[in-house]
Amino acid sequence: MTQSTPARKAPQSIPPSKQRNNPISFPQQSLDVEVWIDPVIDQLGHDPHSAYVEQYWLPIVGPSSILLIRKLATNLNANPTGFSFSAAQWAVELGVGSRGGTNGTFWRSIERICRFGAARRQGQLLLVRRKLSPLTSRQVSRLPPELRRSHNAWAAEQLNSHRHKTSDQHAPCQPSDYQVALKAS
Repeated sequence: MTQSTPARKAPQSIPPSKQRNNPISFPQQSLDVEVWIDPVIDQLGHDPHSAYVEQYWLPIVGPSSILLIRKLATNLNANPTGFSFSAAQWAVELGVGSRGGTNGTFWRSIERICRFGAARRQGQLLLVRRKLSPLTSRQVSRLPPELRRSHNAWAAEQLNSHRHKTSDQHAPCQPSDYQVALKAS
């Protein structure tokens, strides 16, 4: 009895969308970027390059989204009135450029930063926050246990620091005329 070896399949040609020399196709070839002004987050938020973002936001949105947020923030700092960028060029520069379209890593990163409130799309315009908000309690609950404990300790420290600052700014409270009047009645 002789064993037959399976016939080898002929090599298939690489589809044009997968060939390296072809430009990557995106839903939009370029985007315009402007600052998303939010007085509360601008005051209380965290710089995208901060240790807080790296430690706590990274597990929430992922490395591609963090790199994208940082690149957007850096370019907004250099161009405060806004700028435009080529989606294909940025995808390559961020190291995620091998797959275009709405399911590619770059476009999913754009959608992800919008879903988590770091940016907002309006057609071809991408409004981007200069800072990221502190994590919500729901986001904190999704962190690994060690990071959750670390974040809770960080939040408690921030609260105590804030209480200490505000108590130093005000003299001890004296009963107001209103409080004295209430006790007398």
